[in-house]
Amino acid sequence: MTNTNSNVASAVSEAFFKYSITTSGIITFSKSSASYSTRPSSFNAIDWRGNTTTSGSNLYPLDPNETFVKSVENGTLELADGEISKLYTLTKGQNTDNSIVFKSYSMDTSDAPSSLLLEAYFIKHNLLCFRRSNYSGTLSISFSIVEFYEDQVSVTNGDYSFSGSPNEGTVTISGVDLNKSFLLSHYSLAGLNVGAYYSASLVRCAIKDANTLGFYAYGATATTPSHISYSLVEDIAGNNFYVENALINDNSSTVRHYTDYAFPIYSTFHIDSYAGAYTTDDADDSLFRGFYNDSNLPVEYNKQSAGYNSYIYSAAIHIIRSNRRYVQHINASINTTTNYYDIAVNDDFTTFSGSMSLIHPSTVPAAQSNNTSANSFRCALYKGVLDEPAMEINITGGTVPSYSSAVSFNLINWLGYGDYTYDINSTKTNSIVESIELANITGATREYTYYMTKGQDPTKCVPFATWFTDNQGAAADQFFKFNFYDDPKKLVVHSCKS
Repeated sequence: MTNTNSNVASAVSEAFFKYSITTSGIITFSKSSASYSTRPSSFNAIDWRGNTTTSGSNLYPLDPNETFVKSVENGTLELADGEISKLYTLTKGQNTDNSIVFKSYSMDTSDAPSSLLLEAYFIKHNLLCFRRSNYSGTLSISFSIVEFYEDQVSVTNGDYSFSGSPNEGTVTISGVDLNKSFLLSHYSLAGLNVGAYYSASLVRCAIKDANTLGFYAYGATATTPSHISYSLVEDIAGNNFYVENALINDNSSTVRHYTDYAFPIYSTFHIDSYAGAYTTDDADDSLFRGFYNDSNLPVEYNKQSAGYNSYIYSAAIHIIRSNRRYVQHINASINTTTNYYDIAVNDDFTTFSGSMSLIHPSTVPAAQSNNTSANSFRCALYKGVLDEPAMEINITGGTVPSYSSAVSFNLINWLGYGDYTYDINSTKTNSIVESIELANITGATREYTYYMTKGQDPTKCVPFATWFTDNQGAAADQFFKFNFYDDPKKLVVHSCKS
């Protein structure tokens, strides 16, 4: 049986379908005539012998002496118009019980939450499933599967059926160290509610305390249930990363997550999920962009319009494994004449794609935009062959946006690059001066970071500097601030304006 778009008696015959399978494995279904639009019911193809699948093998795991990550697998796929779910077969023999997945995606047509909200979860030990509740529109998906060493990082993968009534639910967990744990989540609407507003469909998935996970949607009701897949990640070795979790309620267009101390931007990334109080389907009042705006500043969340409360879970994750740099922050603007943006990876960023993840930090890969329709964006590494220095990042939206959109991503190299713990490599002078390092800095950015190369103690260093600018404007363009930092050893030059 199926459903049809007509209630006349002559349409009844078209509500019946015949299914058959050929010897070559092709499934066909047919009806008596083609006078009415119909949608066939789902069907099952059963192989009674069963089918053994494998998830490949990992002949070259990442060095456990260098990183807490065992493998990284990056991929792309498409969830076409008319498809609700799709499976991806893993290729590196991962232990999915100790793996997580980051995702981003773009939509070509629909901006309905039921089509945009995408769940991702592992099935058994070799399949990754992507699922949404509405089959309308094509989703182009990029993803990164990260497998951890089991003696370094623990992952608890679970799921939660959020009824929407009441609009908050909890899961009890074994006590975790809040400074060593973060929550990564993916969710979709559990029913085909095409008209669900963002206030009813956006879910904040958070670590509420050491023993509780919380799931909250401001306007959720029994007609807007969600299904949530989550990964609770904890550094059980204790020397891999430090986390500051925050729950933020605010009605501003700019919200900041202030950490207890300034996490260096080159080794810190963040993830987030949020709910909102705006009761229509306008994206500009509902969707955030979360990003690091500047080194040693807090995580900043921007949406286009203020006035309605937002409920944000933010986790700032600082990798402390070594003095290396681990993260390149990508902040891009997509204008109204194109739907893509290319950016080169830093030249000194190790371009071994088997150790790199390009992630959108939010559950919903949205942009900050003055557009009432949602702009979703996917990010993907390409030209990413082994040790190729020309790796680039491609950010793509489903359609050319009607308004300029600001998007942010994090490129993570789990091996890290560069080690800035050096011995002084210059001949000592016969004076109070231990070393002298000369540098020229040129650029048009608000901040420039210079990494010192002689193992200096920053607490004993003094910067002598002269400069000029090509801007004849206000004094804010002419004055600079110089700060030393020790992790790693660097000098940061700040100006008030770019």
